[in-house]
Amino acid sequence: MAGADVDLEQLSKAREAAVMKVRYDAAQDLLLKLGDQHNVDSGDMSLSLTEAALNKAAVQLDSASGWLDSVTTYSIHHTSIAVYNGSAIATIALSAHSSEHNVDVDMLLDCLVTLRIEKAVLKARLEPFNIAPEVTAHGLKKIVSGIIRDVISIRLSSIAAALPAIEFPIELRNHLTIPGNDMHVHHGLNMSIHIPERTLSYDMTIKDVRFLEKNIFISFALSKIGVK
Repeated sequence: MAGADVDLEQLSKAREAAVMKVRYDAAQDLLLKLGDQHNVDSGDMSLSLTEAALNKAAVQLDSASGWLDSVTTYSIHHTSIAVYNGSAIATIALSAHSSEHNVDVDMLLDCLVTLRIEKAVLKARLEPFNIAPEVTAHGLKKIVSGIIRDVISIRLSSIAAALPAIEFPIELRNHLTIPGNDMHVHHGLNMSIHIPERTLSYDMTIKDVRFLEKNIFISFALSKIGVK
């Protein structure tokens, strides 16, 4: 089932309003950030990602499945991500199956994309803020719409915990090996100098993430630097 007795125009406007509200708030935050001269800092390291690269990585979510709650499973069909000024928003098309009602519901899930480092791996986490049935069929009995409302009323916090993260094939090492070297001085005082191989270790954290139209700019901060 893809929905029942739902006003398509009303549903479309409600989704559009929810997305526009999130985009507006994020754009306002970006304006404040760009206007704060004290906050303009490239960090110790930087990385840029394009919208195309983000969508290429999001393919790994296709066909992912899991549990939304104790009686509802889900399967992801497709994920698309758009990067705007101030935010990146993912739209996930998925199906949910309720074993309690024995019904399948196609849903669209709108999520904010956030970036973080987990165990030296750069990941994009999806934070749902809107969910709606994907309505493509009509004429079902009104009682069915109540069942569908039960299925899509699952709390967004539960869905957020169930969704897998997007992992990027980027190695964020927390150490750097500095090769050793041998030098020989033949003029004046004749000597040999040996510089042993050393390992520079550090903690890497995300200092700032800026979403600009179709591009993401990430700056990293390095701390607790040590040499072995």
